[in-house]
Amino acid sequence: MKLVHTMLENEILQEQQTSGFLVVENPDFLLKICRDLLSQCGGEDGGFVLSDQHKPLSIARNLHFIDNPLRIDHNPRKAVTALYKELEAHLAENPASAELQSLMERMTELLSQILLESRMGLAELEQPSWNSVLKFFDVSFCSDHSGLEEAISDYLNIARSYLGFSFFVLFGACQFLTKERLEMLCKQNAYDGLKLLFIESFLPDDKRPAGLRSLVVDKDLCEIIQV
Repeated sequence: MKLVHTMLENEILQEQQTSGFLVVENPDFLLKICRDLLSQCGGEDGGFVLSDQHKPLSIARNLHFIDNPLRIDHNPRKAVTALYKELEAHLAENPASAELQSLMERMTELLSQILLESRMGLAELEQPSWNSVLKFFDVSFCSDHSGLEEAISDYLNIARSYLGFSFFVLFGACQFLTKERLEMLCKQNAYDGLKLLFIESFLPDDKRPAGLRSLVVDKDLCEIIQV
């Protein structure tokens, strides 16, 4: 996949790239870029074009714009719902689940007996579903990470597997990451086979990972490619 913008002559992220940088030093154009992304991720029009082997792709369905890397939610409702469906199928096929099923039946019987003694006219209890059990134990994706790069990497894989995204744009993350951690994130991203674009207003040379292509748009809107 590659990403371009109608106001830029050069490709932002090329087909062969897994990670890259778009550095926009002009504040007005940076605002334009971010607004376009937000609009197009919401299904509206904008200047970005996402394609795969020259075939246009829906940005709303395929691209995920993370505009605040410090507030990443590793457990969005849609992803957790998909996770529970997957776990329900796993539990149904696991022989060890029979013991847990018997335990739930016994718990339902005991609770029904206790509630009946209360004489409060309560409705008859039903045995909880696997979905209810997972919710009761608050089964969720891990959100406790040692570093921001690890938190980002885990989230990208969750979003790909359970939300269906394959291209990710991350805004403003480089200011919170060292060069070494940026390199770790990019290497992991390449291993996972994801597409990741960093958008920054400034990226010093001593922080840019070696060998990664950057498209710089300076204050005069001139384009500079750095490799």
